[in-house]
Amino acid sequence: MSDQELKQALSDVAKALDKVNEAFENHLQELKKSEGDLIMIRQTSEATRSLKDSAAMYLAWAYHYAGVPLPENQAPSS
Repeated sequence: MSDQELKQALSDVAKALDKVNEAFENHLQELKKSEGDLIMIRQTSEATRSLKDSAAMYLAWAYHYAGVPLPENQAPSS
């Protein structure tokens, strides 16, 4: 696999994780709008945050192991 192919694969994964994170965030917002079960909202909020943090760590390690610098827009958030 060439360097360019590896960078593209990492970029594809980052985009997919962003899409999943966005879907979870949208789901959370819908739950909040519907004024649903507070326990479900809290659990979904925690899951959304955990997924985002896990995705950031996964990407950071994937770029590290691939020996490719982590793009500025993919830096793990705090």
